[in-house]
Amino acid sequence: MTPDPRIPALLTEGQRRHLTATLALVERAVGQVAALARRDGSPESALLSQGQDDIPASVREPLVAAAADVAVIIEQLVSRFQLPASSASHRRTAEALLVSSLVEIEDTGSTSLRGYGHVHPDVALHLDPLLERLHHSIAQMRYVLGAT
Repeated sequence: MTPDPRIPALLTEGQRRHLTATLALVERAVGQVAALARRDGSPESALLSQGQDDIPASVREPLVAAAADVAVIIEQLVSRFQLPASSASHRRTAEALLVSSLVEIEDTGSTSLRGYGHVHPDVALHLDPLLERLHHSIAQMRYVLGAT
């Protein structure tokens, strides 16, 4: 069966971009679920976030099979609507992650903790200098990234 050349024309350029972005998010999410089901998901920080392998063995294979089906459907959508693959710059992604980390750190100082309850007078003495060092290190990473 030959593809109908009129099908891609059914979407406006904005609709194509939206569909492409949505399918890319779904593709990544389902890929992560499949990786967790296969037990080969990316390791998380052992300090603040530990993964708990609690996906029952009875659903691992069905999850992986469903993820494979999703991949086929996405492939059909990409082909049918001639959706372009988007290019995600690792450099821009890294810069965005660093900038958002800087903002989060700036919003986490001792004065920001008041919204969560009484702040002990010594918190600023112990917390803020370390947050400043953390902020400086991440800002340095951003500088290095921009200098290349």
